[in-house]
Amino acid sequence: MVKKFKISFLWVKTILEIFDYDENKSGKYIYRDYHSFEETLRKLSSDGTADRDYTYPWHELGHNNFWKHYLKCFNEKSLNISNLWDCIMPLYYKMKANIEFFSDGYGVMKVTGEPYLYHHGIGIAINIHIPSCEAGYSFGQIEEITRELYSLNKYKVRIEGSEFLTECNLDTLAKKLLYMLVKDVIGTDLPVDFSNKPFTVMTIFEGERFEITGTQLLDGVKKIFNALDQSFKEVIPISGYQDSEDIFCKNLVFTSKKGRMIWCPKSFLIPGGSNKSLGCYHKNIVRLTMQIESLSDLLKDFICLNRSYPYLDTYIGNAQHQLVKMYNPVNPNLRTTYCSASAVAQINQNDYLGLINMVREALKISRKVEGVQTKDIALRYSSSEPSEYL
Repeated sequence: MVKKFKISFLWVKTILEIFDYDENKSGKYIYRDYHSFEETLRKLSSDGTADRDYTYPWHELGHNNFWKHYLKCFNEKSLNISNLWDCIMPLYYKMKANIEFFSDGYGVMKVTGEPYLYHHGIGIAINIHIPSCEAGYSFGQIEEITRELYSLNKYKVRIEGSEFLTECNLDTLAKKLLYMLVKDVIGTDLPVDFSNKPFTVMTIFEGERFEITGTQLLDGVKKIFNALDQSFKEVIPISGYQDSEDIFCKNLVFTSKKGRMIWCPKSFLIPGGSNKSLGCYHKNIVRLTMQIESLSDLLKDFICLNRSYPYLDTYIGNAQHQLVKMYNPVNPNLRTTYCSASAVAQINQNDYLGLINMVREALKISRKVEGVQTKDIALRYSSSEPSEYL
């Protein structure tokens, strides 16, 4: 039975009008250009973050595997502003919002929002912390909770002293938070479409062993993805005991186009509270996923754009380059950013590779990215050796 798990829903939105520097923006936008970005980071470095509305997208860089490998910086002292700009690092926005979800069957669930500011738009992760259950949750109960979180009108939110928005669903909650970010931070009244479905990341944090076959596990996973209106795609093996026939000795990531379920019994069977390594792994996959979604959304809007803005081509080139780097874990000689088979699967499953190469053609970038199927990298992640990134 599963005793503790967490679900994160992610949305991103590109707003290319930001690159129209002739248009005045009335909000507290801090990402107008490289020079404003540089000034912002210098202030963060000199006087801290306690009294600011924004900060770095980590609590401590040295203990954050995604950002330190993605940026190739291992502590705050080694940060280079030009590199952070080229890598398209977002800033974390301290949104003052209290959110909760009430389930008739499972009680009040803590909900946290993580808003991020890019130069090209915004992103937000809504994290739901499922209460620990000593008796344990069955796969059927996880499916039921997931369906409630995804579709029921049970969310309440208060933003900076406003009245509670009662009985809203996840989609309405996300739109309210994203519209607030656009108006408050970017300062524009432009109509913005937030109709995209969220990307979902779920991690089992704690559980106990129970008899289950591989077919039963996969059937349960498929039903959970169906509760999110998604279809199961494939399994990505990760570190640990992959040669065993016992499903409880296999560390796996179950995937859909817009979803991940992390199953690491080697870690979640450890008794006594939340497993820290799985908590870190969940956050790393959330950050990796949001970065890929945001940069890919930017490339998509750029391809559809029928006009250009100053400096946009250079920025797009940087975005394309970062996606290429995240796509390279298949080749250890090209491993220049956070290593995860999930990144390759995400780019392959959502046809982002075509976008990457279309932008390459549009900007006359010399190196073409060849297609790699997720199955081609499975063996790299089937070793019994622990992953250095887990």
